Order: sequence, then structure tokens, then C-alpha cells
Amino acid sequence: MPLERKATRDLWLRRQFLSKIAWAAFPRSLPLLVAGPAQNIELGGADTDLSSLQAIITPNERFFIRNHFKTPVIRAEDWRLSLTGRFHSSLEIDYREVLRLPKRSITVTVECAGNGVGGGAVSTATWTGISLSQLLNRAGLVQGVRFLRLTGRDLGTAETASEQIPFARSIPIDKAMHPDTILAFEMNGVPIPAKHGFPLRAIVPGWYGMDSVKWLASIEALDHQDLSHFMTERYVATRLLEVGTERRPLNRMHVKAQVISPREGEHLGLRAYVIRGAAWAGESEVVQVEVAVDGGRIWELAELESPPQPYCWVLWKYVWTPPGSGKYTVAARATDAQGKTQPAAKDRLRFDQYENDWYHAVRFEVL
Repeated sequence: MPLERKATRDLWLRRQFLSKIAWAAFPRSLPLLVAGPAQNIELGGADTDLSSLQAIITPNERFFIRNHFKTPVIRAEDWRLSLTGRFHSSLEIDYREVLRLPKRSITVTVECAGNGVGGGAVSTATWTGISLSQLLNRAGLVQGVRFLRLTGRDLGTAETASEQIPFARSIPIDKAMHPDTILAFEMNGVPIPAKHGFPLRAIVPGWYGMDSVKWLASIEALDHQDLSHFMTERYVATRLLEVGTERRPLNRMHVKAQVISPREGEHLGLRAYVIRGAAWAGESEVVQVEVAVDGGRIWELAELESPPQPYCWVLWKYVWTPPGSGKYTVAARATDAQGKTQPAAKDRLRFDQYENDWYHAVRFEVL
């Protein structure tokens, strides 16, 4: 993007953000902890209904969907994956050859970077495929490679492009070489459904879902930072400074807890009730979930229902006996193994719609 255009855009964003701050100064009748559902802004979007979540694994038919462009129609026998760029030798591999390579399975929670507080753009599956490093070692990386650009077969128009472009994201070489970064061909024990990336997709565990590129077509080794559209115009954290703005690309998921039951506006009887939820922490693991049923004043430990592990959410529960009838707000927050805990509210200087990681809260009534 030309510098003049970027400066104009940043100025417009700054003015819009300042106007939001002014509006936010007016009092609100709703608690600050309460947030609405995620907006479904992507083509072909669908959320997972977490209210009925009973197990760690999300069935394929209920797994959330976020696509930028139309789902491509790909026949396995026609598909090829090419490795280009800074390799000692170029490489092309077909679907049958991928299936013959040593495989591994890994259970990973995937979350859209724009998933709202309490939103359904998050799910968990067991993915089976090959470690990306197998192919990188076969092609031979040239010294000095810094990033790998993963490009999908889906095509569409973007605001900064004059013609159709594919969806593409780049990941640092150390993340690409990690054995847990895989190219998956199975999802929960069956071939990946078309809407989730058939025949092959990346799974970059612990990073937001846009890096787990679907319908993988090519992998390009780069010795420089990727400045393509989906690395510089989308999935960028933008924060207001005294002069100008600070921008950084998104990657690692933040620690986050979500209340699953009760649901917003639900009516409960005057009896003991099990408050339930899920929590995840990206590359780390959840070590603690706390619950408050008084608007966030007194926090109590919830019980984790499964052993914490990296990349994967845990389910949690908290047994609560209401002191009487009335309206209540339950909030949840999680802490990971590095000691990171969710913030109480959104950073007031952030004016993008990503990394929505503050407390989730649900209002309900005891009758």
C-alpha cells in the first residue's frame, strides 16, 4: 500500500476510534463484563453452539466455519502441493503420496482471531496428518529462510487488490519446523470435509485459525517478511499511540474462558446449579479457572474436568447455590501455565476487532 494511502487510512481509523471513546464516556445500564456474540462477517460463516458441549471433541458437523472466499471444489486425484522459493530443490507431491508418509494425530482447539467474547467461532478436533517439517527437510531449506507462506486454493477479491487473490498466510520458520505443526488430511478420524479444507490443510496449533490455511496448494520459503494482503491488511492488531498507531500481525492465541451454562437470559430454579464452561490457552495450558457470581467482586476456583494440555481446551464446572431469587451475573476468567490471566476489559487503545480475550459474563435470573 502506498505510504500516502496508509497514512490517510490510519488517520481515519484514529478519528473513528476517538469518536468511540467519546461515546463510551456516557454511562451504560449494562455491566461492562457482558459482551454480545461474535459477528459473523466471513463468507460461509457458521458458529458452534457451545451450550450443548459435553465433551472435548467437537463433531465435524458442528465445527465452526470461517472462510474468506467460496469453498473450492477439489478432486483428490487432481490435487498437487508444490514447495517453491528458497529450497535447494522444488518439490511437488500428490494426495496418495501424502497418505503414505508417516502420520501423527494431535488434538487442537482452533479459534478465529475475531471470535467475540462468548462467541462460537471456536471448536476442537483431533487432526491427523504429516508434520510439515517432513516436506521441508525433503526439499531442503536454503540458509536464511525466515518465513513460510502457506497458500490455499480459495480465490476472491480484496480491497487492496485489482484482481482475484488466494488466501495466504505466513508463519515463522521455527513454528513451521515444530513437529506439532502438521498438514492434516483427517478430521476426527475421517477425511477432512470440503468446507474444512479437503484434501489437505495446515494445522498450526496454539495460533489463531487463519494460520491453519485450508485447501493448501503451495508452500513458499521466504527470506524476508511477507507483506501480502492477509499479512498486512487483515489480522493485524492496531493500537492507538500518542502519535500514529502501532500495528503487529496476529499469531498466538490468548488465554480465555467461556461460560457455557447458564445461557444469557436463562431462568433458573432456586436450587443448587452446576455452572459450566470451557477454557483454552493456545500454546500453553489452562491451570486455573475462576468464577464470580456477583459481578466480579469475589472469585472462586472452578473444577477442571479434564487434565490440562497445550493446544486444547478444558471443560470446567462450578457448583453454585443461589442465596435467593433475583438477577445475577456470572463471570469467568482463566490463567495459563505462564501466569497470564485474562484482562477485565478490552484495551481502550485497541481499535481492531481481534484478540477479544476479556472476561466473559452471562446474565441470568433465579426465580
